[in-house]
Amino acid sequence: MLRGRTVDVVGEYAWALWLAGPVVATALAATWVWWRGRPARVPRPKKAMAEHKAYLDALRRTAVGPFTEGRAISLESLGTLGHSAAALGHLLPVETALDDIPALALTDTEANRLRCGQSVGLLRRQDLERIGHLESGSLICAKAGGKPVALARFEGGDLRPVRILNL
Repeated sequence: MLRGRTVDVVGEYAWALWLAGPVVATALAATWVWWRGRPARVPRPKKAMAEHKAYLDALRRTAVGPFTEGRAISLESLGTLGHSAAALGHLLPVETALDDIPALALTDTEANRLRCGQSVGLLRRQDLERIGHLESGSLICAKAGGKPVALARFEGGDLRPVRILNL
């Protein structure tokens, strides 16, 4: 009786053993691949930084947009200049940093609305020529009288202020 039952149990679960074979083989293969691919020794963070210090010291940024290394001043010379009038000679106008952002001329009324943080609707017929080149979601430099007023985003026909410039 016991012998017949054992055969029945093995017969009932033979399909499970047959299905588990590839799974077990895959798990063993994955473990072997992981074991062979691991680093022989794991470096400590401080030691890794020390090994790469020479590489990191050699990195040097020479330009960021229109700002080049030739126009830069050192921190030491900036410290000696302090808040003197000579320091103002090294400053560039704000428009230099905004050169790559498209500009949009505004009327005084529209500029005042932006300065107060309000959006400006630009879907009137006379505005279509001004906004024809703008895509929805584009960031623009809003100007009034040739002077930057705000960085704004054009969305759904409205100009919404992102950053107000008090210049």
